[in-house]
Amino acid sequence: LVLLLLLFVPTMQLLLFVLILQLLPVLVLTPKGPVFPIFPLPLLLQLALCPVTMATPPSPSTWVAFVLGLPIELVTAILLIMLLLLLLLLLILVLSTAAIPVLSAAFVECVVATVVAPTFMFATTMLCED
Repeated sequence: LVLLLLLFVPTMQLLLFVLILQLLPVLVLTPKGPVFPIFPLPLLLQLALCPVTMATPPSPSTWVAFVLGLPIELVTAILLIMLLLLLLLLLILVLSTAAIPVLSAAFVECVVATVVAPTFMFATTMLCED
C-alpha cells in the first residue's frame, strides 16, 4: 500500500522528492571516506512532524489523510516509521563503508539513542492511541 502511494499519489511523490532532496547533503564523500553530518536530521523530523503541528499550507500527509479518509495521526505515524527506516538504511550504507569500526559503533549507538528510539516511540504511541 505504501509503495502504491509513493508511486501513484502525486502528493506522496512530492514528499518522496523532498525527502530525497533533504538526504542529498547527508552523504558527503571525502578522500578519507563518507562523512555523515547530523544537520539534515532536524529538517527531516520537522517535515515528518509537520501534520502534528498543523502547519500551513497543508503538508502532503494531510492531503493523503484527507483523500484516503484516514486519521492524520495514523498517516503521520506511518510517515515517521518510513522516515526512520530510510534513515536506518542510509546509516547502514554509510557505516558499511566506514574505515573506523569503533567510531562507527559509537556513532550508531548515539544516533539510535538520541534520534531513532524517541521518534519510534512517538510514532508507535500515535499508532496505538484510540
